[in-house]
Amino acid sequence: MKLSVVIALVLFTIGTCEGMIRSLWCYKCMGSECNSPVDSTKDMVWITECKKGICYEQESNNEGTMVTSRGCYKRRSDCVPGCQGPPEHQTCEKCCEQNLCNNAKFVSFDILVLIISSLLGFFMIRQ
Repeated sequence: MKLSVVIALVLFTIGTCEGMIRSLWCYKCMGSECNSPVDSTKDMVWITECKKGICYEQESNNEGTMVTSRGCYKRRSDCVPGCQGPPEHQTCEKCCEQNLCNNAKFVSFDILVLIISSLLGFFMIRQ
């Protein structure tokens, strides 16, 4: 009985990891709805799947007016991190590769699933 539980737990963990590797989720928004921290309950803020891409957060200054946008680049090579242009027309961009990472405050539960699964497996084997 113990071996079947351990096998089920291992399969669950592998399935969870495989899903995490294949899918990346990013906030997608632009303008005042996009200010940090992002509130995903607002009408113009979406959570979008970013297959094989990279999440980005971009802040543009147009003579003192700041505009924030967040989304997904389809290719990692589209991301150019850092700031460009003179201060009055500067655009700064950050990119990241974790679920919902293109927000000022985020929590990723992927590692939590792995830790809990590992602990459960450890305690089940010890019994």
